[in-house]
Amino acid sequence: MSGWKATGRGRGRGLVGAPPRPLCGGRQPPGIPSIKMLGMMLFILQFEGGAGAARATQGPSFTQEPPRHLHFTNTSGATVSCVAEGVPTPSLTWTFLDGRPVDQVEGVVQVANNGTLVFEPFPAHHYNAQLHAATYTCRASSPAGTIMATPVIVRAVVVGEYEVQVYDQLVMSGNTAVLRCAVPSYVREHVTVTSWLHDNTFNIYPSLHGDGKYHMTSEGELHVLEVGPQDGLSRFQCRTLHQLTGSSQLSRTPARIIITEAQGSVPPRMSERAGRVVAPAGARVTLPCVAQGHPPPHYTWYRGSRPVGGSSGVWMVGGSLVLGRVGVEDTAQYTCVANNTAGETRYSAHLLVTLPVSVQVTPREVQVDAGGRLELRCHVSGEPVDTVTWYKDGTVLRSGGRVTIRPRESLHVSPVHASDAGVYQCAATYAQDYAHAQAYVTLGDVEMRATEI
Repeated sequence: MSGWKATGRGRGRGLVGAPPRPLCGGRQPPGIPSIKMLGMMLFILQFEGGAGAARATQGPSFTQEPPRHLHFTNTSGATVSCVAEGVPTPSLTWTFLDGRPVDQVEGVVQVANNGTLVFEPFPAHHYNAQLHAATYTCRASSPAGTIMATPVIVRAVVVGEYEVQVYDQLVMSGNTAVLRCAVPSYVREHVTVTSWLHDNTFNIYPSLHGDGKYHMTSEGELHVLEVGPQDGLSRFQCRTLHQLTGSSQLSRTPARIIITEAQGSVPPRMSERAGRVVAPAGARVTLPCVAQGHPPPHYTWYRGSRPVGGSSGVWMVGGSLVLGRVGVEDTAQYTCVANNTAGETRYSAHLLVTLPVSVQVTPREVQVDAGGRLELRCHVSGEPVDTVTWYKDGTVLRSGGRVTIRPRESLHVSPVHASDAGVYQCAATYAQDYAHAQAYVTLGDVEMRATEI
């Protein structure tokens, strides 16, 4: 009896080759399907079952992801939610940045049955940097593949006493005095200067233009313009807010401005040096420029080689340049020149305006045949972008063998193997900004063969 085979590249494809001769002397008994018909029925059922199985499977996706940053105190503890859906329901696990699984540590960190990461309150002497200052990643896995959530950067802060200070400033008459609130380094990240108290009578708050005498910048500095003898009689204190505990702190000792009179001409001098300022689009930015000299210096700002001025969104307060609402087009090198009859000095700062990073992968769902070619594109927006990384089921992909990543936004796999089905992710970063998107890849039709017995 001759052999025959069935091949398929999609539903509805039939049998090829010569089928065996029918039974009963060339006639098929009525009501009994022929072997050819049975083969076709089996073939179609197999494809119907496969298609139904494909429709019944949905790759994992997150309905709630962890935040990018989580800061909490040792007295409060914290929880991090991670919720995913899919068919079948995906399982949730947590790993460290290097891929190590997160183990339960009694009294420190637990993973609840619903996948929530729980940080317990703890006494100060139980602080563990490996657990309380680490990056955690939630992973959702199912037979369709694995997807990673946005990694969460965790920082636990031990609550303790701290004190802020303001120091006296020595300033030549007619110049600008700059008062700064000195916050201890171990709490500086979580403490904001909210206002300045003048002579224990009125508060000075951050403002766009100041009031002609006092200007509190968004960075918390207090600029006292054109100081004179009367300013030497005033006292200043700064008020701060701890963002995690909500507690307010007033500097204990007030500061004063010590006025000096110059003897003869003094060329301008400034303490600022060339620097870099990074601000998100839409923010208000103050580029400080304060010089001491006699006569009091005149200030001019340049963007590149062109003088800055004439724009309703840009103005000067004292010698400082204020940009009311920055956009990416404001990214540039800015230079302040302070001069008087005795000389000049200058200060330069590079302003970098950032846009949040966002990612989209196309196509989002794709079916490829074994032996074919897979092509995915990662569309990254934002300014700037540091890294673009591809993952397959939670594992980093790199160029080599069948995988080509060139440029970094394009992923090519050829020829496709059955093991290439799964979830592909593209992640983009800038500094601590992070965004990701995914694509679901399934295997298309494969050649089916059956041999007659």
